[in-house]
Order: sequence, then C-alpha cells, then structure tokens
Amino acid sequence: AARSSPGEASVRARVLDPWLSAISMFALAAAMPSVSFLTCLAHRATSLQAPAASRNRAAAQRAMSYMAAQGRDLPTALKCAAAKLAMSDEDIKCLAKEYKADAPLPELLKLPTTHRVTLTYNHVSTPFAPLQFYRATAHATSPLTIAATSGFWIEKVSKPDLTYYHVFEYDLDVAGSLDSRGELCEGSLLTVKPTNVCVHTTVKKCMIDLREPGTSTVQFSCVLPDETALQGVDAFFNKAWRAEVMDGGWGIDTFDFSVEEVVDTQ
Repeated sequence: AARSSPGEASVRARVLDPWLSAISMFALAAAMPSVSFLTCLAHRATSLQAPAASRNRAAAQRAMSYMAAQGRDLPTALKCAAAKLAMSDEDIKCLAKEYKADAPLPELLKLPTTHRVTLTYNHVSTPFAPLQFYRATAHATSPLTIAATSGFWIEKVSKPDLTYYHVFEYDLDVAGSLDSRGELCEGSLLTVKPTNVCVHTTVKKCMIDLREPGTSTVQFSCVLPDETALQGVDAFFNKAWRAEVMDGGWGIDTFDFSVEEVVDTQ
C-alpha cells in the first residue's frame, strides 16, 4: 500500500486553495465582461508575489537560524540514521572517526564536473511524496537508502558485490518548516555537498527541490570520466532506482531521468 506523506490533510488544503482561487477568478471574469480571465489571473499573480517573497525570506532565515544554532552534529545524525540504514555500532564508530569537516575530498571529486544528472518526480496523487526517501524516521528504500538529519545527508548504497556508506553535508536554502531534529520538511530546498567520507561517489554537488507538492527535482553535478561511468549511472538511477520509486508504493506517479554533458567553468 502507498505510504502517506506527513501533513497530508494540510497539504491537500494548500493544493486546493490555488484551484479555488482560479475558480473564483473565472466566475468574476464571467460576471464582468469587461474584465478578462487573464487580467484577473495576472492581478492574482501580482498580488501573491510580495507575500510569497516574504514567506521565502522568512523560511530561509529559519533555515539559517537552525543551522547556526544547532550546527552539524554527526554523532546525533548517525544515531538517528542507524535504524533506517541498518548500521551496526561498528559502522557508526568507523564513520564518526573517519569524517573530518575540513579534510580534502577524494581525488575524483577534485576533477571538473562533466555531466548533470536530473531526476524528476511527479507525485500529484501524494503531495511531497519524496520526503519519505530522505527523512531518517521513514521506511528504507533500496538500493539507495538516505537519512538526512542534523546537517548531514547519510547514504547507504547496496550493490550485489559491495555495500558502503557516504557522509555528505547539506545546507538548507529554504525550509518550509523544521522539526526539532533538523529533518527535512515540506517546502525544503537544499544543497548537498560531499565530504571526505564519499570515496565511491561521483557527485560533486546536489540540489534537491522539495518546494512543490506535486513535483520534486534532484540535480547532480557529477564527474563521469568515461562510458563505463555513464553506463553505471544509467543502470543505477534509470533502472534500479526507477524500479524502487515506481513499484515500491511510494506515491510517485511518474519518474524522469536525464543526463547531459556540461562544461565546468570553475
């Protein structure tokens, strides 16, 4: 059975509100022939810009305040992630010991970005469905399991011949709301960056946009130096991960995967 996302009732109310507003504008335009529906719609959009901008600023300030007040807490993050990622006490000790905030990145991640990978989730039937992929208190996905909490994005990758963990850091650019543990909530926009505990990844940077109830996007800046690396990304995300998100009862309506070659100007 599909798993419902947090705050489903309030989300549905927010999703319905714009449609009710549109219906009201259509009725107004019908009652006043001299006023077109598009004119009403333009007025509505203009009137929403200032409040929306204000809400975005306030959300960004809350996100920055949380990170400034709480900082990054890897021991707490690992403790919260342990059950979902099936980590042993030894796994937790090793990751906590290996992580260094200012340590150099693995050599591959020092190379220029070669490709941009984009994952697009459409989930109108289940608003904010992808939050379940990332919250430490949600059910596990496979072959990629993620727990984002306390400023850290912790991954477990399970392959037939190898299982390993990555520790990324994340910054909240916009947060619709933040719970007491710093877990992602509806409306989040965040940047994820690798640390020294990312020896198997090709991801140099990741942007995750969870601001819209019906559509979410994930965009990776990657180092994919050869055809083998490209085929590996396609096999992992376009096949294994697609099967998980579409067939696992997560409430995803459609899933799109794309890769494009880019020129790193940095």
